[in-house]
Amino acid sequence: CVFTTTDNQLRWRYKAKNGVVPFRLLGAVSEFDSIMSATAVSVPRAHRKETYHQLGKALFAAFHSPAGTKPGKEFRKVRLFVRKKAKERARLSYVLASLATTTVLALVVVTIYFYFRIPASNLRLVILGGCFGAVGATISVLQRNPSLELDPWMSRRYHALQGVTRIVLGFIFGGIFVIASKANFLLGVIRNNSYPLLILCIVAGFSERLIPELLS
Repeated sequence: CVFTTTDNQLRWRYKAKNGVVPFRLLGAVSEFDSIMSATAVSVPRAHRKETYHQLGKALFAAFHSPAGTKPGKEFRKVRLFVRKKAKERARLSYVLASLATTTVLALVVVTIYFYFRIPASNLRLVILGGCFGAVGATISVLQRNPSLELDPWMSRRYHALQGVTRIVLGFIFGGIFVIASKANFLLGVIRNNSYPLLILCIVAGFSERLIPELLS
């Protein structure tokens, strides 16, 4: 039998004459344990009850499958469901961390730009260009959210770290673009026109390859 305990844990029992689970069912038990571990780590709590419902039915079907049936066949749909929910959680952590980082950077830059008198105007422009680069990186994250390739089995903290890193790189790329333009190294024709310069800082933050290829 397969059942749910009072504390919402999925459990099973197999009654046999010798008290041992038949060898042909050990693959199903192993698959069950593997999916349970993945569910506890990667599936949001809101979807665990549904996951347990599907997983319990799969294990029950495996226990009652005829001899010679390949173990694990009943768990294919459950594993796909768990992977889908794990990907959703990973993308959510990535995007939320990106948005939070952009917000913090924007607040810091606005504070530096308007409340602290930095004597070098070019330095202020570099900081502002970095902020616009972070905005470009955020646009990239939001646009690519449905197709983000993330390892669903990594921890939420690691996914959040990836999101933070993407925004920080956008900030750095935006600042580098301003420096390159001011140095007549890249599009020096707009170095004295802030508006197109800042728009292109957004492009530099949006593109993950533009600045690295330029530096190469």
